Amino acid sequence: MKTRLCKIITKKGDSGTTSLSDGKRIKKNCPEIQILGELDELSCSIGVLRANLKKNKVDTHESRRIHLTLLEIQNDLFNLGGEISCPNIELFKVIRISKITKLAEELNNELSPLKEFIVPGESVLSALAHLSRSICRRAERNFVTFLEMSNPTYSDQKFKGLPYLNRLSDLLFILARKLGSLEHESLRYWEKPSNPT
Repeated sequence: MKTRLCKIITKKGDSGTTSLSDGKRIKKNCPEIQILGELDELSCSIGVLRANLKKNKVDTHESRRIHLTLLEIQNDLFNLGGEISCPNIELFKVIRISKITKLAEELNNELSPLKEFIVPGESVLSALAHLSRSICRRAERNFVTFLEMSNPTYSDQKFKGLPYLNRLSDLLFILARKLGSLEHESLRYWEKPSNPT
């Protein structure tokens, strides 16, 4: 494997610009860089979840399957980011959307119906999955802005990145519930006021 990064501190970004994979310099607040940052943050949050799942005492076939799924998702996010950074190459495979959709449906069928909105925090793993879900939702909202503000080069991302993030946030919600069940979490529901005014 060739070396990709050997020099981290270059000082080239001190003026508020950065470069895409093709070498083009752009401002750090450009839509492309904004969404790349969102995808990076999402991947990092999933990494924290994956690391906690590894060190957790829950070691079952199901937990190992979830761990592998999270790693695949992180690679998907790198691939999406790679296409934004260098739009002339194809890294993200659209089939990944149907794969995570199928997995979400399978896992959801194993869970009981919800009575109300869930208040996250009854177990560490499920809370971390909910945190990743909320970061994913933000990335999805900002992806819409990115598509509206960017040039036509990225038009295919409305059929790739946008549906993927939408489906991923659903999967992360379901994974939060699944991880909670692996930790024997008792769900805490939103306590809706009996007489809202």
